[in-house]
Amino acid sequence: MDYSRDIKLLTPLLAMSLLTSTAAKSQTVLATDSAAMTGQLMQWTTATFEQPSAPTVATNRKAAAKLKSSSNVIRVDDLIATGSINVDSLTETPAKVPAKLKPSQRQEAEPAGSSLESPAGLVNPVLTVSASAGGLVFSPESLTFTKAGDKVTVRLATGEESGLQLFVRDQKIAELSAAATELTARKAGSTELYAVANGRMYIIQVRVESGASRGPNLTVPKALVSLNGVVKVTGASATYPGLEQATQADPAPAPVSAGDVSSDEVNPTAPSLKTSIAETARSLLRQASDGRRFYNAKEKIGYTTAQVQLIDDRSNPGEGLIYPVSGVSVRVLGTEFISKTDATGHLTIRDMPRQARFMLRIDDPSGQYRPAIAEISTEDLMGGVTRIRVMRSFAFDALTAIASSVQQSTHGSYCSVVSDRDGGGHLGPAADIAVQIDVAAEGPFYFNKFGFLDRTMSATGSDGRFCYFNVAPGPMAISLFKHGDWVATLPLSAFANRHLEEHIDLSAVTTFATQFASMATAQEQLSSDVSTAAHYQQVDMIDLLPLGSDAPLPQVAPGRVANADGLVSHQGKVRAFARAAEFEPVVYTYRAGDEQTVTPLIPRGFIDDMSLNAQVVHDPEMGSVLAEFAAPEGATQETISMRLVDQDGHDVGDGWYFSDAPLTKALFFNVPAGTYSLQVQTKAGYWLNSDTVMVYNETTSYMRLGTMLRYLP
Repeated sequence: MDYSRDIKLLTPLLAMSLLTSTAAKSQTVLATDSAAMTGQLMQWTTATFEQPSAPTVATNRKAAAKLKSSSNVIRVDDLIATGSINVDSLTETPAKVPAKLKPSQRQEAEPAGSSLESPAGLVNPVLTVSASAGGLVFSPESLTFTKAGDKVTVRLATGEESGLQLFVRDQKIAELSAAATELTARKAGSTELYAVANGRMYIIQVRVESGASRGPNLTVPKALVSLNGVVKVTGASATYPGLEQATQADPAPAPVSAGDVSSDEVNPTAPSLKTSIAETARSLLRQASDGRRFYNAKEKIGYTTAQVQLIDDRSNPGEGLIYPVSGVSVRVLGTEFISKTDATGHLTIRDMPRQARFMLRIDDPSGQYRPAIAEISTEDLMGGVTRIRVMRSFAFDALTAIASSVQQSTHGSYCSVVSDRDGGGHLGPAADIAVQIDVAAEGPFYFNKFGFLDRTMSATGSDGRFCYFNVAPGPMAISLFKHGDWVATLPLSAFANRHLEEHIDLSAVTTFATQFASMATAQEQLSSDVSTAAHYQQVDMIDLLPLGSDAPLPQVAPGRVANADGLVSHQGKVRAFARAAEFEPVVYTYRAGDEQTVTPLIPRGFIDDMSLNAQVVHDPEMGSVLAEFAAPEGATQETISMRLVDQDGHDVGDGWYFSDAPLTKALFFNVPAGTYSLQVQTKAGYWLNSDTVMVYNETTSYMRLGTMLRYLP
């Protein structure tokens, strides 16, 4: 049978059918989001919002998918034994420095809010890329396709064609044409369109919807509690000027056609079999060597007893003046422990894990004291007593009356004492300190030498005390200035209908150092090969900004950054934000004074890939938490459970587990911005560890408990 003749006859009919089907479909609709990312690498805004309800995720632990592959395995040991490869000579060849991009011409940008519709009907949507004094401008600033098959035309301003590179992270969702002139939606999902020009990278969010009815518009506003004010976007992109310039890949060698060489000739551009085997073995050895440098430190599990004392706002322990708070209920969030203070204000909590941090919820049934939230660290106990300050309701009402403020039950309040060391090394209250926060609040209010709130003061008095009322709940950044000069910026939190009494010690300066490592991709971590799932690869350099700083930490060695001047820690912690195009935006928490920490970077797209495997709809505008627990020595190999607990003791979703003992890993998706207690316990409910995690929108918070990850130089 002549199949070729039948195909030729059917081809016109198929083409006519496709044209008819295409014409019958609705025209392309492109929705723009006016509050999307502005083309910069990252930028957030802050506003008050109503906290959404906890997302619905899988309630049971799900088994991760097993990746199976069949490939030919080269025995590296045999190659070395036969003398084919000399291990000592396996060194890396430095890469050539590619050519730099040409500077783009500056032109007037098209209005970002330009409409994509005309009175005559819908027109072909266009993504316009133009230049301005501040860099490239994209109009619209984000792309949302209503269904697969929709297209958008990419229009470049004159002179931008040669100095601009465009590429899509996941071309299965949206495909960019070879000439970079048209973007086509392929299937439902979220991805990013990257643009690189003049040493800067821009990210345009791209979303393809399923085309079905969307129902009510329940989208969470973009302007929520964010890293704005804690991490500034005006800092340099790297510490070395050479790293700020974008580079292009070396041009690929021209393909050799069959007519250029005869059957007897050898392609000079192709490596020989011996060279290919040697290069492969060299890469495998280098990968194995790098992976062995990262290891889990040996730590033993242990428990201790916490002694806590509650005192009121009049107390001054430095002068031996103590006013105990008795009969107040104290609950450890995430646990079943609840008790009341005795006549001296003391409370004993037994069998608490060492090197852990817990959140305490304080309530007074009589109403004499304001409800409060406090943190205690078992690492700081050292056999002593941890004092927690609470405020009397009478004093609080008097302060709000003087400040002409009516405290709302949906907001929090915050008071603190700022201290510093004088020339003689004595720690005492710091005067002349001006305070600012980056969320909506009433204040700051300072206190005069008589201890009364004085609305005319613009800085702390002799007691170093200040207060804020009606503070929007969630994370916030507090900045301190002395005589107009910036001193420090610290990430803090406020809780709804809770009062916080804290202490800010400006002399708590700690050194900081960490080693960069890239963790395995989502597919590799879901693999049945344990060595592949737990593999770490050294990363030479990214931007790591301590929260409150506008400059990345300087590099002191390959893949290692440090700050010799020291950073101001708060409650024994230092937090930093990782910023890189090839890795997820992540907030890391470090112990103050620990200079052997490792920062495991999360590959870009990791959260989206894991959400697909977990069958969870991931909202990129909300936060997520990646929690790891490495079982210490002496811990029994049993089922581990992780809980993310809010200020009321309620669980925030369920973790999706994709790794079990000895290293348990869980992901919490769609977490609202706020501060939570991360509890690790056995199936029977015994405490193993606990820590507080601060979650921001559009970022991932990484927490590792138990045995810490270390690096061997």
